[in-house]
Amino acid sequence: MGAGYAALNGLNVAAKYLKKGERVAVIDKNDTWGGQWIHQYDFVRLHQPYRMFTAGDQKWTLDRDPSYLATRREVMDHLLSIPAVSAGHLQIRPLFGHRYTGHRIRDGRAEVDAVPVGTGTAAGRTVRIRARRLLKATGADIEMLPPFQLSSAKVRSVSVSDPVLQTAEFLESSAPVYIIGGGKTAMDTVGHVLAQSRTRRALHLILGSGMWFFVRDNSYPSGLGRYTRGSVAGDALLHIAQMFDGTNEADVMAALEREGMVMSIFGPGGNCRNGLLSLAERDGIRAGVTEVHRAHLVDVDGTRMILREGAGRREVSVAEDSWFVNCTSHLRQFPHEPILQDSGITCAPQFALGFTGTSAYFVSHLWFRNKLAAVAPELFRVRLDVEPKLRFAPQVAVMVLANMVLASAHLPPSIPMMFEGDVNKWYPVHRQIRAIARIIAARKEILDKAERLLNQRFSDAPEFD
Repeated sequence: MGAGYAALNGLNVAAKYLKKGERVAVIDKNDTWGGQWIHQYDFVRLHQPYRMFTAGDQKWTLDRDPSYLATRREVMDHLLSIPAVSAGHLQIRPLFGHRYTGHRIRDGRAEVDAVPVGTGTAAGRTVRIRARRLLKATGADIEMLPPFQLSSAKVRSVSVSDPVLQTAEFLESSAPVYIIGGGKTAMDTVGHVLAQSRTRRALHLILGSGMWFFVRDNSYPSGLGRYTRGSVAGDALLHIAQMFDGTNEADVMAALEREGMVMSIFGPGGNCRNGLLSLAERDGIRAGVTEVHRAHLVDVDGTRMILREGAGRREVSVAEDSWFVNCTSHLRQFPHEPILQDSGITCAPQFALGFTGTSAYFVSHLWFRNKLAAVAPELFRVRLDVEPKLRFAPQVAVMVLANMVLASAHLPPSIPMMFEGDVNKWYPVHRQIRAIARIIAARKEILDKAERLLNQRFSDAPEFD
């Protein structure tokens, strides 16, 4: 299930264990490989250096500077190449334009049902597949959000993925732009407006509680800086986890800011979703934004914009023909399910090891090596909708470290060594080894802290709230 970043990592792994000619069916609602990247806004760029966004051990053929941030089209080209390169010896049957409707176990096999997108579940339209294994690798199932619903007919509300943002109608307009959101998507949109608009125009940010970003210059220093500067990902996670006591997330972020690991653009943020920005991007955004609203948009009625600030509301006049671009978070809490199901026949990696592709890679290796049953009951879990929102990032640091410690105990060193998506590999080997040694030394401390602070696991009963 799935044909995006997570599923392609799962496919890369499956290809290591399946023999030539074995058959793999792929069910996905889209019409090709790529998942959320198919529908992303055209001016999106990768957060991290491009070679580290891949499936398993597959390398890029694109030859650019190692620090290069790939475009949507370049990412799509790479993802489209993965089935043939990583799994060319298998018979892959994509069922694109289909959605999964359920499965059952019969005679030790998964019977999986799928129907064409937009149809009901009538028996005549159902495709049924019998499989030895079922990998539910739909990742975060990200969908781009529609325009923000506004009452006013005097302003224009659009989605960030609307093609109009690339046209002369938008770029040659002098009408003010209001960007709704404070995350990486919103900052990308600010950069797009500043770089591409033909006229000088007012640019407003409606930030909500604001956002913390990790500093790309620190996470991925260029050139010789990899030997002397920056924070290796493993060290950064361990540092965050050791500072976090379960409720001091604001103090943790303040400490990381003093150390140059994170930054806020317009004052301390109430949220962090592990996005990356460079110092140059920060300075350009600060210089280019006309006005910042630390509030949440409620509506626009005529030319009156209504904002919510805590328990109160205020109104602000806006010009007719202003553009409102919805850049609010596309991440949402989706129903949890156990990571291992149906006596081992079904596996749902979700985000047990942080990024969905990383999770699919390591969990699938455990699954195919028949080691997942020993690990799955212990894997810790956090919720995307944790409150306060700022608590999410340090909780993730604890979860990822604890789960990686648990998983690595059942995998040979060759598995992490082969993974091209390991962001620690940005640094020279001696720095990677030191980070690994520190984590191993802190193994008991990490697991004890996860036990105290994270009260949910990936083996819990399903949630449908």
